[in-house]
Amino acid sequence: MTDQLDGEWFLRMIGLDGNIPDERVRSVIEFIFENNFDSDQGLLNATVPQNKQTSIDTYNNCQTIAVWTGIGYAFFALALAVGETEISDSVIGSIHSNQLRLGHFWDHWECGHHYTRPMSSWSTLIAALGLKIDYENKKLSFNPICKNITLPLIIPDVLAKVKITDGKPSVECIYGDLEV
Repeated sequence: MTDQLDGEWFLRMIGLDGNIPDERVRSVIEFIFENNFDSDQGLLNATVPQNKQTSIDTYNNCQTIAVWTGIGYAFFALALAVGETEISDSVIGSIHSNQLRLGHFWDHWECGHHYTRPMSSWSTLIAALGLKIDYENKKLSFNPICKNITLPLIIPDVLAKVKITDGKPSVECIYGDLEV
């Protein structure tokens, strides 16, 4: 299952360290990518392991062989957070390519056109910035994927621009009051 690390993704995206060591997370991400990524379709929800017999429930099940944008974004963000940049680049590239090809960036047919899984795309910004927020101590910390990057920071009541130049962050508050 591609989404087997969703709990780990969630913990890391909200600023906690997670429960699984980075090395193990990388190993699982590599395994999932090797078995579930199709360069033409993208990141499949699940596949049947080799040497396992399929059943009526697993063989060509439309949900398992589907590509869900939200799961792809979450997988991308977690892969990026643990340094799997080649894998994350492949996944995000396939999502972008599929959306260009199929359209409907934020309005998918599932759930009566109220599809919220793509909102996990916000976690791509968190992962790229290496953002951790400590609300109690009013502290933001960054561990960006590259030394030079500019991305939006959107948190409750605040819109800001984070610019990392030569590894040093600066934050420009555009809307709201950022007390850090």
